[in-house]
Amino acid sequence: MYATQRRPRRRVILRSCLILLALALVLAGILLILHIWEDQQEIPSGGGDETFSYPDKERPYIWYDGQKYALRENIETLLLMGLDSFEGESVEGYINDDRADFLMLLLIDRDAGTCTSLHIDRDTMADVQVMGVAGQVLGVEKMQLALAHTYGSGKQDSCRNTVQAVSAFLYETPIDHYLSVTMDAVQILNDAVDGVTLTVLDDMTSIDPSLKQGAEVTLRGELALKYVRTRSGLEDSTNRHRMERQRQYMNALYENLSARYAADRDFALRTMLKISDYLVSDCPPSQLSDLLDEASTYKFVGIDTIEGESIVGEKFMEFYPDEEKLMALIIELFYEPLSE
Repeated sequence: MYATQRRPRRRVILRSCLILLALALVLAGILLILHIWEDQQEIPSGGGDETFSYPDKERPYIWYDGQKYALRENIETLLLMGLDSFEGESVEGYINDDRADFLMLLLIDRDAGTCTSLHIDRDTMADVQVMGVAGQVLGVEKMQLALAHTYGSGKQDSCRNTVQAVSAFLYETPIDHYLSVTMDAVQILNDAVDGVTLTVLDDMTSIDPSLKQGAEVTLRGELALKYVRTRSGLEDSTNRHRMERQRQYMNALYENLSARYAADRDFALRTMLKISDYLVSDCPPSQLSDLLDEASTYKFVGIDTIEGESIVGEKFMEFYPDEEKLMALIIELFYEPLSE
């Protein structure tokens, strides 16, 4: 499927597949292709009114803290989404049971030659489109971002609904592509590298006796899935803490994947075939490969997170971002100063 005419091209594609594997791991899903440009959007901020103005669709700009900023022209974004099913929770009103338990936005900045990730809390309270069984939009409700995917068939339409919600939450920041993968793929990836060794961050002995806080454990089989998925029943059951474990696991898995790839150049493609049934994307394989191929040549800057507060809501945990810090982060990642 990925046959090439030159060996260098084959090597680059294999490397890009490796990056996809590392991302797909804990996300267990990725999605989106939404270009949302609104003519005008007001942004709440402690410093006064900050207004998005899009008189020119090709060059959106905003006013922030007295400075005019334009959306960077040479960037591309990919929303990675890890899907997991409800476990004993009411799903009344939802069309499918798969929530987006892992949300990460990958930002490729071609001018800077960098690749950055923004890890978004699935408990974030945001405006989400509620859809009927026929796919029609019935309205907008405030709920966890994770639930946006539960509206729709669980395929492309659910991914697009999630993209819309994430884009709106990020003050209409455009999202170009999406890729979703179910959490079941984590175990497949984990076992493909014969397990992942790490230091347990939380006391998870109630889940498995081997998961003692501070212990060095090699996660194999279902234990890997438990480590990145579990939060209920722990001393700190917030999703913020689980996100720390997910980032820890992702970094460790990436090291193992890199080592396997170095020893066996066909490893990435074989493993991709094993998880292909768990993936949904707006991009055809060739486009996704080219995008990840390009990303692999850039410097990976790191993973950013959004500051805020987690509270216990009526039914679920709820995360509320610090709006001023969120706006500043969006400016830093997606915009550049524009001269008058």
